[in-house]
Amino acid sequence: EALLNVVRHAAASHCEVRLAIGDDQLEVDIIDDGRGLEGGSTGVGTRTMRERAAEVGGEVTIETDSAGGTRVLARLPIDLAAARA
Repeated sequence: EALLNVVRHAAASHCEVRLAIGDDQLEVDIIDDGRGLEGGSTGVGTRTMRERAAEVGGEVTIETDSAGGTRVLARLPIDLAAARA
């Protein structure tokens, strides 16, 4: 959903996707250089990302840089021991 928002709304030139795995969480970080959230408003897709993350015990934060661009960071719990078994 965050990538769709970049394509549909951001008017960005670049978008970076970073994935990181820690002991107990997966971080998905989407950063663009677009126009940011105009007026700080969010839509259904943004609310849905937060709801889906919360359903599995995670969270989504969304930030707009003062110079433009948006960062969506999802932190989702994972159980690596169970995945390896």
